[in-house]
Amino acid sequence: MQNNELLKLLAITFDYHTIPYIVIGNQAVLVYGDKKPVNDIVIIVDLTTDEMSEIEIIIKELDLEILVDNYQEFVYDTYTLPCSSEKFEMRVDFIFSSSEYDKMTFARSNVIEVDEYGIKFASLEDIIIHKMVSGKPGDFEDIKSIISKNRDFQDDYILRWLNRYDSSLYMDLSLKFKDLIKEM
Repeated sequence: MQNNELLKLLAITFDYHTIPYIVIGNQAVLVYGDKKPVNDIVIIVDLTTDEMSEIEIIIKELDLEILVDNYQEFVYDTYTLPCSSEKFEMRVDFIFSSSEYDKMTFARSNVIEVDEYGIKFASLEDIIIHKMVSGKPGDFEDIKSIISKNRDFQDDYILRWLNRYDSSLYMDLSLKFKDLIKEM
């Protein structure tokens, strides 16, 4: 698979430059949930937006294209740097670590072998939280697939973080998650 090749190249490059990272998003769903076609890689890096030059080196080394004009301003506003790989026909989003929660995801990450290389993935609980907060089309289906294949997960951890997001984002994520579990 071409996306495995790019994912492995990204991991090797991050490890070479000793930049802490974790894979989250649809590539992580492939590890814990249903196998479905994906055309993106989302990586959280343990860097601040002021350390953007570290990612610029990786972008250059892997011949990635930045997808937005005035990307420095975009990163400062969104903490995200959207890129793409023409060679692999894959989008790659770098998310700059900015919260207490992001720091926890690094501590809870799992190293999973992909094409004989250990790649750091977010835990399944953190992927569920990420997808609950994101709320994009298909995220609830991804969560259901993860839970259906991994019945032994830490729902107390998920609910604790969703409750925090409920109060800060004025959302009912914890209630939505409990409803989603009841549906299954």
